Amino acid sequence: MTYHTTQTNASERGFTLVELAIVMIIIGLLIGGILKGQELIGNARVSSSVTQLKAVEAAINTFKDKYAALPGDMNNASTRLPGCTVAVCNVNGNGDGLVQTTGGDLGAIQATPVAGNESSIFAHLAAASLLTGSVQPTQAWSLQTSYPDFNLGGKIRFGYVPNATAQTGQVAAANFQGGHYMAVGNGGGTALTTAEFAAGDLGNIDRKLDDGQPNTGSVYVVGVAACASGTGAADTYSEQANPKACGLYVRALN
Repeated sequence: MTYHTTQTNASERGFTLVELAIVMIIIGLLIGGILKGQELIGNARVSSSVTQLKAVEAAINTFKDKYAALPGDMNNASTRLPGCTVAVCNVNGNGDGLVQTTGGDLGAIQATPVAGNESSIFAHLAAASLLTGSVQPTQAWSLQTSYPDFNLGGKIRFGYVPNATAQTGQVAAANFQGGHYMAVGNGGGTALTTAEFAAGDLGNIDRKLDDGQPNTGSVYVVGVAACASGTGAADTYSEQANPKACGLYVRALN
């Protein structure tokens, strides 16, 4: 009688349930760490954007204190600001205390600075050494280079908006309170109806700067209607759907 002995090589063994469980735990921890890291990065970008908006407002206030005029509105910028003798920087405003841009609508395309369109704001700040970055006082006018880059993407604009003036893409135009505003929109300088920010990110900015409501206070959402649940004071940001088609108006100097 012949006996056969079957041997299993170690290399042919499968994973035990314990080993599989350990592997799944490790994978879960890695995925959780990646997701948490992405969340932390997103929160950091939002926080840096809030800091940037505050810095722009501080620069405008500093300019006003130093020159007794607002950038863009200054009526003698070409003689008072260093290096402001060429390009967009030497376009003077009318000195009425309001930075008035095209039609009082920051969501519209901003045109080359001329009388009645005081879009030299950031060139004046750069000439006064109160703004660093891509905007230079000696540059020719350009929608791409005459506004500073926003940390979340796109551009920052600034100007005076009359009370209850309809704004391009404004969700709650009827509730809009007049004043000077910073507006964040897309990188191409076109209307804010094509803004590029997620509703959730802008909701976070609103909560850090204001009341967290898209249609009230000093921060307003702009963009397609999908950015907020409605146009009323009690409506909220559409953070569940989280469309990436929104912009913000942030009141400044008021």
